[in-house]
Amino acid sequence: MRATLAQLAPRPRDLPGNVARVRALLEQSRASDLLVTPELFLGGYELADAEAMSIDLDGAEVAELREAARTAGTALIVGTGERVGSGVANSALAIGSAGELAGVYRKTHLFGAERDCYVAGDELVTVELAGWLVGLMICFDVEFPEVARALALRGAELLVTISANPVEFRRDHEVFVPARALESGLPHLYTDRVGAQGGIAFAGGSMAVDTEGRVIAGAGPVEERLVQAETGAPGRRDARTRYLDLLRPSVYH
Repeated sequence: MRATLAQLAPRPRDLPGNVARVRALLEQSRASDLLVTPELFLGGYELADAEAMSIDLDGAEVAELREAARTAGTALIVGTGERVGSGVANSALAIGSAGELAGVYRKTHLFGAERDCYVAGDELVTVELAGWLVGLMICFDVEFPEVARALALRGAELLVTISANPVEFRRDHEVFVPARALESGLPHLYTDRVGAQGGIAFAGGSMAVDTEGRVIAGAGPVEERLVQAETGAPGRRDARTRYLDLLRPSVYH
């Protein structure tokens, strides 16, 4: 898969401006199969008033992005606050290259103050994009091996994590992102934001990782950058390290 990882700083509390930016990025990314933005990109990493910066799946913002993806012929994974029955979810919307809403993942592991303003999702999600079955994660999810393992066991061929990781936890993701690829035997795309919002500085360090845990393309920790990467097929090269085939569930209980 040819992917563009958009390591950017969204404009805080500017839904129309950020939607317009994603539309422009899709137009720029016609040569890519998939464009990936950071966590909560559409409204910014909002902790004070998540409701004000959230969207509805049947609203104008999603309709605009679906049409832009269809026009560009490029699939999209974008982070946003999403209005749900019980409040606001921290969501990843997956839109196919034909403009269809292919799936929605709601972050299951909320971090710190997120628990005060977002509601946790209660299921893991795989979606089909550009002919690949993609397992979705959001930021803190990547720190739980069970998430990536469960997605791999469900048949995911690629892991995608969107993130808004603070600078003080940069090392965590430098370790966890390759580890999730290595243990699952799946390529892993990780897109983090940069800049600052609400007193939080964000780490950047977006990367594409192959199934051997090697970074094949990446960005630095500060600047906005579009990272181009082409992922290979899933599967470890050495059968002795194909962990999914070697699991012994009977001894783990």
